[in-house]
Amino acid sequence: MARTAALGQNLTLDYGRHANFRGSGAFRITRANTGGVPQSRISVNRIGGSMSEFSVTASNGERVNLFWEPVWKGMDPNEVLAHAGEPGYEQFGNDGATGLLPGIAGSSRCLPRFGGSDISAGGCHGDINRGRFKLADHDAEGHMVLTTNLPQTMWGITSSMFFSGDHAAVLVEDESVNQSEQDQKVTYSQHVTMGGIFLDDVVMHMPKNTRGKAYDGRFFTPKNGLVGGSEDYQLLPLGAEFMYPDARMASGTPIDLSRFPKRRQSDCTTQVIDPSELYGWFAGENRTLGILFACVWPRAQFPYLARWVENLARWGAPWNTGGQNGGPNTRALGYEIANTPFPEEFADQLARDPFMGLPTSTLVRPGEILTTRYLMFALPITPGNSFDAISVTDKVNVSFRNEQGNPVEVFLPGMGLIR
Repeated sequence: MARTAALGQNLTLDYGRHANFRGSGAFRITRANTGGVPQSRISVNRIGGSMSEFSVTASNGERVNLFWEPVWKGMDPNEVLAHAGEPGYEQFGNDGATGLLPGIAGSSRCLPRFGGSDISAGGCHGDINRGRFKLADHDAEGHMVLTTNLPQTMWGITSSMFFSGDHAAVLVEDESVNQSEQDQKVTYSQHVTMGGIFLDDVVMHMPKNTRGKAYDGRFFTPKNGLVGGSEDYQLLPLGAEFMYPDARMASGTPIDLSRFPKRRQSDCTTQVIDPSELYGWFAGENRTLGILFACVWPRAQFPYLARWVENLARWGAPWNTGGQNGGPNTRALGYEIANTPFPEEFADQLARDPFMGLPTSTLVRPGEILTTRYLMFALPITPGNSFDAISVTDKVNVSFRNEQGNPVEVFLPGMGLIR
């Protein structure tokens, strides 16, 4: 049955059976082509609540999903867990990641764990990826509210989303309440993963003077098992420190982390936004497509920005789905805002505390609400302009420079980000 609702000026919500993405039911918000700003569309999965689609119109008129769409078929992770290892489900294995990979796409939440394999905590990235989100409210002011409960780990989630009728922009505010009778130490993340043709010519920006560190463990396992050999695509030295985006491979060769690699690579780094800043941000600039995609957040809520790059390196299922001769077939770039530096086992995260002078987990008391918010938006890039920086005052200010080197400012309303 078709179900639609007006969310306000230029915005339409579709939430009937026909609204789906990659075979999964979704809440789809479409912003009309008005005021010279091309159409955009955002899809949020009913199961897991991942924002699986953030589609905008490129300068050539083509609609482009900026987010990662996995090469494997999307499935209900609850169904996969119930049939783990059986024919038709075996590509997802039977381990801590089984409940994550079937439904993951685009920008996904991680709670009460960021990474790890502890089944008692919901497995890799927590059981929020299996939560069934329901539409609790919507109005004509561009506001939509989704809710879910996680009975295994005892969390209740209320996600309020505010959509702009003037820009391809969404503010997300999540309120996660500890429904248990025990204190819970948690690690969490918003796992923003880009993909497709947006990666081809993208330059990823962060604030100046952003310090970083490569993961100091094995993030990638070579097919032939030879660490440091020709098929070891974890290219950064373990634990190497750098100033983003300038790093070096183990061989000493410079590597620009702001660009998606041409060579095979599977690596993870973390970056720490300057603690003196109230807001963190990252921005992906693709001048070939004429698109800037950015995310802005209160730095204290997400003090770390992890970076995951996967370029045709993983041979195992489901990463190699559709690959030539069963070879790697996944290209993804995750910029993951988090309260802990790396997606790893929980005990390892706690053992790092403090890391680069910051805590690595958050304690939530029974009945206490953990609140996080972030703003994601896409802007068209005027030919000849290049991105400079983002600052936050009473608005979100996006700075470009034209061909003469003069500043060009674009202002977005805070939409509830600034408090």
